[in-house]
Amino acid sequence: MTAGQAAAQVDEAGADEIRRGVENYITQYLVTGPESEVTLQGDVEVTAEGDHYAVTLPTFIFGLQGPQLVVDPILATLTPTADDLIDVTWTMPSRYEVGAGGQTMATMSIDAQTAEGTFAPAFETFTDLNFVLERIELRPTQEEGAATVDTFSMVMDTEEVAPDRFDADFDVVLAGLDVDPGQQDGVLSLDEIGLAGSISHLDMREYTMFGQQLNQLMSAADMENPRGPDPMVFGDIAALLRETPNLFSDMDLTYRLHGLNFRDGQEGAQLGSASAGMYVTGLDQPAGTIGFHADMNELAIQPTPPFNNILPQEVRAEVMLVDLPNEQLLNLLIDFLEQTSEMGPDMAGTMFMVGLQQAVMQSGASLEVPEIYVDLGVSEINFTGTVSPTASSPLGVVADATLTVSNMAGLIGELQAMGPMGQDVVQGLTVLQTMGEVSQTGEGQSLHSYHFQATDAGQVLLNGNDMGPMMGQLMQ
Repeated sequence: MTAGQAAAQVDEAGADEIRRGVENYITQYLVTGPESEVTLQGDVEVTAEGDHYAVTLPTFIFGLQGPQLVVDPILATLTPTADDLIDVTWTMPSRYEVGAGGQTMATMSIDAQTAEGTFAPAFETFTDLNFVLERIELRPTQEEGAATVDTFSMVMDTEEVAPDRFDADFDVVLAGLDVDPGQQDGVLSLDEIGLAGSISHLDMREYTMFGQQLNQLMSAADMENPRGPDPMVFGDIAALLRETPNLFSDMDLTYRLHGLNFRDGQEGAQLGSASAGMYVTGLDQPAGTIGFHADMNELAIQPTPPFNNILPQEVRAEVMLVDLPNEQLLNLLIDFLEQTSEMGPDMAGTMFMVGLQQAVMQSGASLEVPEIYVDLGVSEINFTGTVSPTASSPLGVVADATLTVSNMAGLIGELQAMGPMGQDVVQGLTVLQTMGEVSQTGEGQSLHSYHFQATDAGQVLLNGNDMGPMMGQLMQ
């Protein structure tokens, strides 16, 4: 705590307020009713001690039926600051039990931990967080073997960039997973799996209110009812969306994985790395963008498959929907929810798709593919392109795309060697091989290039040549 963050007053009234706040949070988000998967043993205890509050949470039991995880009391220290924030540290139990019917099935232990953050009562959330568990071990009581994790971490940082508006970054990582099956044959290890993301210009106050109201609506709707939720909840959510201002401008999420190794007897697979994610930009502008991306490297499979020589060694892909009309799409979503409560999801879904097509057609939105790249070892494939809906073209779209394939003859040869498995692809590539413009790569391999265009006049061109007559023959 800095000199400018001197502790605020700590007293019994504050302890009572914190106790009520923690109890309300538990009731709202964890123990939500008699059918909740989380139950409690004991009460929340809060005492005022000097410049801080000492908090003891009750025992949590996760699991209503079948195996249950018991989490013994968590101890926390809450230190109020002069700027209406609370510095929080807490200590989790170092040992846990998973059991059923009074029998312990497995134990889990944690060697070391760091748990600290800053809580903003006005927003009912943490504005920064540093949570790290080290050397986690899960061991069954009746069998040999164990699963261990070197570290599990959750880190979040925020910065207030305008009144109640925050930029935030977070990273959740599980590193060093190793599963030892004991006497059983098999192995699973993973260097790292994680989720990272960021959000820009988040209206924290409105976001808190929106989350509270949405949670109340979802709880009242009985979403887990096998017959489905009360249809009226969709109209209530629509009304909430209509009243809620823009919550943020940009957001991105990316899942990632590194160093996967799996083996069971003679079968196995390894993956060097992979990731997949999405992003949204410009939600505070008239038009926004939604993008999706993925990549993969160094894939291996055992036993060696027939297609091993063309097993992808690297894949990169990105697809974007650009210049989407934000306000129109939000209104379409709100209308869809309202109509779902009135006429059911099928009719509402049909009307939504019609409205979506009209909105995209009229807005000038487009589908862009900045990159699709596949390295098959024997051949490399690249694709880029753009498709834009337009009412002026007989085709309904204009498009411009480029495909290149290196060493197509070698790729066809590898597919032919696979026997019947690859023959359908061979036939298609053989036809494609006769159509492209041929040049050479820097390594001296052949490079087939295909420039596709759909024009405003309704023509379909390949490398400048009109494909209409050929397409007409194929359709006869």
